[in-house]
Amino acid sequence: MSSTEPTHATEAHAPGARGPEGTIPLAVPNIGELERRYVLEAVESGFVSSVGPFVSEFERRFADRVGATHAIACASGTAAIHVGLLLLGVGRDDDVVCSDFTFVGSVNPIAYCGARPVLVDSETATWNLDPALLAAEL
Repeated sequence: MSSTEPTHATEAHAPGARGPEGTIPLAVPNIGELERRYVLEAVESGFVSSVGPFVSEFERRFADRVGATHAIACASGTAAIHVGLLLLGVGRDDDVVCSDFTFVGSVNPIAYCGARPVLVDSETATWNLDPALLAAEL
């Protein structure tokens, strides 16, 4: 491997790094100096999990921003969907509509609640949930 080639998979997607020609990176980090400082402070403090002052501060600021009394930071989108479904009272024998063009992480929380995922196809032109198919399912 030449010295100009990435030595780690994530290096190919770092700002300014070059990946294989014709590839589209899944996620390109956009990290400024403030974010770097916060990450370093969190690592040095030992609070790099789902608890600690950074999480509490994020939850407080997010709640303020959206006008809520509380906010809960979740470790994943799957966990966030699960919490949302629980707060909505979704449970056994409920049907929950979900796009069939999705990741399993958006379907599993429905099953965690004992509900039944109802998969509806997407429109060809937009890849969004097809309103006509949704209406037919309802």
